Amino acid sequence: MDLGLSGRRALVAAASTGLGFAIAMELAREGCQVAICSRDRERIEGAATAIAEATGAALHPLVCDVTSDASIAAMVTDTVGLMGGIDLLVPNAGGPPYGTFADLTAEQWEQGYRLTLASAVSFARHTVPTSAPDRRWCS
Repeated sequence: MDLGLSGRRALVAAASTGLGFAIAMELAREGCQVAICSRDRERIEGAATAIAEATGAALHPLVCDVTSDASIAAMVTDTVGLMGGIDLLVPNAGGPPYGTFADLTAEQWEQGYRLTLASAVSFARHTVPTSAPDRRWCS
């Protein structure tokens, strides 16, 4: 399927496995230049190799802890340096621990918040200023 994304520059967070990996794979198939990240260098480099072998695309594997605003800021800066900008942002994370409302501790709720909401806000905060002034952002 041609989504008209060829030549775009994408940043996909938490892309060593699962949903992030699948999104990075499809964006690469569509002709995007893709930066991907994980906390684990070996896993993200393995994911980049697998995607490159399957698609022929060049990927940029980077290490990033999505619960750290400083790590996200560095990831965005590195991505802009490598690709010249970011056209597509996929803020992704592994997700909170599994459990019922009553079973999760306050610390687990905080970790879930940092993984899902705070990381997405941080990625957007650091990415939007790197876009062209006439770029329209949507949710």
